[in-house]
Amino acid sequence: MSNEPVKRLPLLSLRGLTIFPYMMLHFDVGRPKSIAALEAAMVNNQEIFLVTQKDAKLEEPKSEDVFQVGTISKIKQLLKLPGDTVRVLIDGLERGRILEFTKEDPYYEVEVATPPKYESKEVDLQLEALSRKVLSVFEDYVKLGNKVSPETLLTVDNPGDPVRLADIIAANTLVKTPDKQKILEAFHPVKRLEILYDMLIR
Repeated sequence: MSNEPVKRLPLLSLRGLTIFPYMMLHFDVGRPKSIAALEAAMVNNQEIFLVTQKDAKLEEPKSEDVFQVGTISKIKQLLKLPGDTVRVLIDGLERGRILEFTKEDPYYEVEVATPPKYESKEVDLQLEALSRKVLSVFEDYVKLGNKVSPETLLTVDNPGDPVRLADIIAANTLVKTPDKQKILEAFHPVKRLEILYDMLIR
């Protein structure tokens, strides 16, 4: 990934939460370092790098306490709440891997590399075949009574791009952080669908 585009972004560590590309979510933030990162992002194209903590109980995680792969995200809305808390609405854009921590105070800043684009006829054929398999298992998952939002069902039925499929389904079916992180760290879309399929049928 050394030849891929590199961005320098504020980092926000998440506790018990994993953000995927194509995912829109709002959550509350209260740690001073996290709020400082959000404020810095607001004056820097609203982009921020979201990573999950390895241990959700840590109040002040260090660089070694967060996963190296996360999601470059766009802040869509920032709302100040009573008691030094802010509510943020984010839109997951794309995967990224931390190359280096470039700043620690008053917030973490990192250099992030983005993955290459995998485009070929062979990849397209593999994606199409795997997408059908994953969709079939996902339909069984829903039939078993697992709750999935109508919006998710509509998006899965019309993903537009099979590259998005694994992220959309993973965000709505996987519960354990290690499982979510494994999908996030699979940069190749074919590998991503293969891993997700194995998780869904186990």
